[in-house]
Amino acid sequence: DDGTTNDPQQRFVSRLYGLGVGVPEQSVVNLSLYPNPATTQATIELDCVPVHSEVILSDALGGIILRQRAGGYRNTLELHDLSKGVYLLELRSDGKRVTAERLVVE
Repeated sequence: DDGTTNDPQQRFVSRLYGLGVGVPEQSVVNLSLYPNPATTQATIELDCVPVHSEVILSDALGGIILRQRAGGYRNTLELHDLSKGVYLLELRSDGKRVTAERLVVE
């Protein structure tokens, strides 16, 4: 029993096309950022690494300050040249945002 009515044509259509609702599943990536606030460097830990992923650090105006490939489950950001302030850290996969976190630099 596939949960459809007893109409033979309806069973054929549901088996042909499936019973999905057409909403793509989003993969959830948990990102840990520490220390936050940071001074000279910050560490990013990921529970999984999406394909073609990169880490992007942007300032308050949206200007990209740092861009680097996500090299694995643990990545280090060097913050020596950054001014004090609040930055947006994004993890992108194939150009699309997967997750984002606020980073405070002191």
